[in-house]
Amino acid sequence: MELFDLISVDLGKTTAIACWRKERCVEVQCFLFEGAFITEDLSFVFNRLNDLISSNRPSVAVERPARTMPHQWILFSDLRSLAENYMIGFKGYMPQEIKKTVTDNGRADKDAMRKAVVEASVYDGGDVRNLNEHEIDAVACGICHIRRVMVL
Repeated sequence: MELFDLISVDLGKTTAIACWRKERCVEVQCFLFEGAFITEDLSFVFNRLNDLISSNRPSVAVERPARTMPHQWILFSDLRSLAENYMIGFKGYMPQEIKKTVTDNGRADKDAMRKAVVEASVYDGGDVRNLNEHEIDAVACGICHIRRVMVL
């Protein structure tokens, strides 16, 4: 079994994790939480990320949450600490930075993001057009990271 060398994450009530191997997205996982986002949901996502990181030791790229998303900031901070503990790369990207890098427009809408991700042809996990908007954001975060850090 080959290991993932990058995971890219879109945090939110619907959290999506894209797993990468050799600059190709090979798997996307999405977790939708009904109702209020609670401690058990945070623990579930953190434990899944911890499992991925401890078994793969990948670089981690995360879309930074909005200021109005306190639960996502907890996950963001915990994920950064986890990366530091495992001594792996960690990078948080502002949504506008991801949009600018992937579409050349920092104010791109969801349709433009989807189109750019489809055109990037980096997804090996099936038809990229079947991914939901959170999964697209997680893949876009990975594309941004690869274009900004891994290829430089």
